[in-house]
Amino acid sequence: MLITLCVFLIIFSMLLHEFGHAIYMHKYGLGVDTISLGYPFPIKIRFRLKRVFDGMTLQLTPLLIGAYAKAKYPAQLPYNKMADIYSAGALVNILFGGIILTFCRIIRLENINMLFDSQLIVLLLIIIVLPFCNKIFSRFIALPLGVSLFCYILWVFFQALMKPANASPETMQMLIHVSNIYDAFVISAILSIGIGLLNLLPILPMDGGLLVDSFLENYCYPIISLDAYIIELISYYQVYS
Repeated sequence: MLITLCVFLIIFSMLLHEFGHAIYMHKYGLGVDTISLGYPFPIKIRFRLKRVFDGMTLQLTPLLIGAYAKAKYPAQLPYNKMADIYSAGALVNILFGGIILTFCRIIRLENINMLFDSQLIVLLLIIIVLPFCNKIFSRFIALPLGVSLFCYILWVFFQALMKPANASPETMQMLIHVSNIYDAFVISAILSIGIGLLNLLPILPMDGGLLVDSFLENYCYPIISLDAYIIELISYYQVYS
């Protein structure tokens, strides 16, 4: 029962992630064609939601290893707006996980003085401030955060290769231990935040990879084009001089 609750909350977190993308797609005029829980598969269940985002399709497939939101129109937007779209899913995951962790922390308070607990204050600040700083997060924090996280994972990976760590059975049991509904909510919240951060990794086709691709296209492609033009011009004068 508790594992089922964890799975439901994780799937719900994935759905919220895609709705985060869809909100900004709709806001910037791209429209929302489909939100799919699961990757394309011949067997699928589709629901037509006429009143959501001017008409969209909610789809469910057996390949529940991911999800995606598909726009109606091709994206031809500047980097700032594309960053808002690509980072919105991770932002929603972090907020969802933060709200659950805050709720879990509050119900475990033993007296009123524990309201000033440092962990609770940090969680409250995240869920209160982050929605008002969403564009700062999307345009200035998401990309460096994803690249930094990727570098950290590589560092941990190479450290593990050089000095393998042996996880004891007791440690593994602690990682997957779900004994009550409180544990189920806490684990689901941590996984939701993890899904958001994982999507910021600069690897295609994840959101972080798309974010890097949009950044390079908007800021580096004009420079590359100018360099190519200068090289072509120099070559022309060398041939015909």
